Amino acid sequence: MTDISKIRVTDDVRRAVAAYLVARAKAEVLREAVDAVFAEILAEREIYPAEEWRKCGDVGRILDHDRLSWSELHDFNAVIAEASCIERERGIKPADMEEQYCPALVAEHAQLEAEWAILKAGFAMIGSPADDWKRLYGDKRAQFLDLVVRLVVNEPGRGIRVSV
Repeated sequence: MTDISKIRVTDDVRRAVAAYLVARAKAEVLREAVDAVFAEILAEREIYPAEEWRKCGDVGRILDHDRLSWSELHDFNAVIAEASCIERERGIKPADMEEQYCPALVAEHAQLEAEWAILKAGFAMIGSPADDWKRLYGDKRAQFLDLVVRLVVNEPGRGIRVSV
């Protein structure tokens, strides 16, 4: 067992946490913006599940874009194209991002990669083998991630500086 009182936060951990905080903020902002675009579109259009989903008993109107994949393909494609256009107009989706990419999902993946970097640096900081972080799942992963972020953010006399 590692004596936590002897652990010193490394520069690698500080950098990983700073990158994570920026990635997380960006992902949260983009997710909110993308969800708002889809909510607008789905409030205007009457889209229902495709026949194969209606046979399963789901006949309610699709108002949540998480259920959009249950719609007919032509409805799905039309909503995705309209959302992409609106996202570009509003500056949510970069002009050079491929049409089929979702800015929120791209940002959430960047956040995930930043989390991996924290886990790797955190495990190195406590002297654990390099790949041990891969064995963390669910609550344990979230707890370790939270612990490392808190260690950096609350580090006496250092804290963290993030520039956006």
